[in-house]
Amino acid sequence: RQRQMCIRDRSRGDSKPTWEDPINAEGVDFSSVINGMSDNELKELWTKLVIYSIGSIHTYHKNITAVRLIEKRGGAYKFELWTDKEGRAEGCQKSLKEELEKLLTNQINVRSHLKH
Repeated sequence: RQRQMCIRDRSRGDSKPTWEDPINAEGVDFSSVINGMSDNELKELWTKLVIYSIGSIHTYHKNITAVRLIEKRGGAYKFELWTDKEGRAEGCQKSLKEELEKLLTNQINVRSHLKH
């Protein structure tokens, strides 16, 4: 069974980090797989991600709807950050991607949820 930690923006109702959720349906998610972290490193990373997502430390913090860290097989973890439809804006995507890559020291993948 997978372990996961998730923080959601409760001011937006009971949104969930899924494409099917109306708040995320037209948004974007940022993700990265992280390998080889100790429990202490994982706790430290989670704390940084929570502060990053709920603090007002960047221009686009209001567009973040959820942050999730999921345990994968082999000791890896998948990090996800979800945004609303305003998160699709090029400036928002670029800024969040750059900041997350610095925070995680890892490559970030970006997927739009908008159906073409």
